[in-house]
Amino acid sequence: MSAWFTVAVSPKVGSLAAVTSALASAGIPVDGIMGAPESDGSLHLGVPDAQLPAAIAALTALGLHPVTEESDPTGEAGAPLDAGIIGAILRGPHS
Repeated sequence: MSAWFTVAVSPKVGSLAAVTSALASAGIPVDGIMGAPESDGSLHLGVPDAQLPAAIAALTALGLHPVTEESDPTGEAGAPLDAGIIGAILRGPHS
């Protein structure tokens, strides 16, 4: 299953490439991407559950501040991922 997190990036060309390059350099596969970093700077990424800590560390080293649902006491970071049918798909099956 994928672990999803949100990261705010500079809304400019190349910001998505910088994020995915940092993850690739750390050997972390990207399971999914949502957002439009070139327009609003908000990017939602999914990585394998076991590699979430490494992904957070790789992006923190890049100077970004990834937020997971667990690290966001307001619940706002996870809100878009929890809504409607898309949220159900992203959360995956419950076992």
